[in-house]
Amino acid sequence: MSYLNELDKIKSLSHKLDHKKGKDKEPYESRWVTLKDLLQNACKIVWNTLDNNFLQPQDRFLITEGASGVLESLVDIAYEHELFEFLPSYAHVQGRVPLIVDPATDNVKG
Repeated sequence: MSYLNELDKIKSLSHKLDHKKGKDKEPYESRWVTLKDLLQNACKIVWNTLDNNFLQPQDRFLITEGASGVLESLVDIAYEHELFEFLPSYAHVQGRVPLIVDPATDNVKG
């Protein structure tokens, strides 16, 4: 499966999560886990893209742009569904553990 197909799958799953708004009987914890998994998978696609030496720069650009849109959409959905009140960016992580941990820097102390 290509990276763009994987992003489309995440986008499709995020739309399903969004359409549950107002009629959602799924427990909060279950929706939170689903959202976090989708965020993690979108980030993994970007990390894998950066590690793939066979991709052309324009392909990397398309994939990272697509992932950016998916991540923005997921964050919007999370705020709308009140799955979190505040999501710190990596710039605001000082002293906190980020929501999605980059495996390349997981053991690096800043």
